[in-house]
This record gives sequence, structure tokens and C-alpha cells, in this order.
Amino acid sequence: MRSANEYLSGLKDGRTIYINGAAVGDVTAHHAYRNLASSMAGLFDFASARENVDLMTFETDAGRANRIWQLPTSYADLVQRRKALEAWAALHAGFMGRAPDHVASCISGLYMGLDVFKAYDPARAGALESYYRYARDKDLYLTYVIINPQADRSKGPPSRRIRSSPPASSIATQTGSRSAAPRCSPPEAWSPTRFS
Repeated sequence: MRSANEYLSGLKDGRTIYINGAAVGDVTAHHAYRNLASSMAGLFDFASARENVDLMTFETDAGRANRIWQLPTSYADLVQRRKALEAWAALHAGFMGRAPDHVASCISGLYMGLDVFKAYDPARAGALESYYRYARDKDLYLTYVIINPQADRSKGPPSRRIRSSPPASSIATQTGSRSAAPRCSPPEAWSPTRFS
């Protein structure tokens, strides 16, 4: 379980963040990020506080872990996990769009379907299993961002040229099919955790 100090120290890993062409420096002190970093740190302190051990953590083969990584096997487990997530959400009143429990829930859900991955590709299933355990044991805050592809914004929408060709999805309708707008998922500009 990470504390607030461990979380904030983890943000000082030498990454370079730019805003309007200027390097930010320390994201924990910069006016654009310090309040967000502090709010996130508060979540980790709450989860790791002694008085919240039963509410916010569960026992694993590697010690106690944050309930955001719990794999419920019963209704009671599911209720316990929900109570932990509700307690966290109450701290930020639901205004943290992608709090640490968001992607942790996705990764945990994928892990719960490990047999499906094993049937398709045992090596990839092994990678998922290892990554789940790594993220759980390090109490990582994982996130992502989805943005529109870069385009020449000096031209109107019909004549914009997209600089890259991200995949677009086709949607079947009763009158035929149409393409949905492509989206790109770039590397995290600033994230408490970077994938490697």
C-alpha cells in the first residue's frame, strides 16, 4: 500500500511535462497540477490509514493490497469492494473522473477472465497475470487518455487532413453503414504511472 508521500515521490521521477511550450518541472508543486496531485495523494493516505485497513484493503499472497485490485469471489466480497470504492468516491465527491479505481477495475476484470486469454494465447495471458500482480502489489494508479487525432485546425472540418491514420470503426445502421470518427490514444503526457 502506497502512502501519499510515496505517491508524490513517485511523480518526481525525472519526467518532463510541457504546458504551452514551457517545461513544468515538479508536477507536485506546479500550479497546474499541485491540487490534483494533492487530491490523489489524499486518496492513497486514506486507503493506507490504519483505521481504514478493513475497509480499504484485502489480504493477498503478497500482503495487504488496495481493494481497487480485489477479485470478488462472493457477494460479500463484492459488497466490501463496493464500500471501499464508495468511501473513496465520497472523498472527491465523484469529481475525479479517472480515480485510481477506474483502470484498476478494468485490469482486475480482465484478470478475472484469465481462462479466456489462456485459451487464445497462453503467453499473453501470462503477461496479463504478471501485470495485474505487479500493478496490485505496487498499488499503481493507472490511467489513459483518448483524444482526437492531430489535424490542420486552420482549415474547416471537411478539408482537414489528419496527420496519421488511426483506425476508425464502422457502425452498421438500417440505412447502411457509416464510419465513426477515429480516436487516438497517445502516450500519457503526465500520469502517476507510465507503462514500460
